[in-house]
Amino acid sequence: MMGNMGYCRFENTLGDLQDCCEHMDEKNLNECEDRARKCMIALCVDIALDYGHKVPEKANVDTEERARKHLPQVSHGKGRA
Repeated sequence: MMGNMGYCRFENTLGDLQDCCEHMDEKNLNECEDRARKCMIALCVDIALDYGHKVPEKANVDTEERARKHLPQVSHGKGRA
């Protein structure tokens, strides 16, 4: 998997995230895609909480133990992997 260049990381990812958001209710996902969707939701909740945003209680549920702390290959800021 090729990463985003640092100078356009957020710009590139935002479009992909918006596309995912538009397809959140898709029912016919394979097991890998469904798990990735859950992990992405958990990651978004963690990002919001890490940066001081309030998250509605229903979104702050144990999404499969926060999707097992995302996927092993996913890492994000604040020194967590």
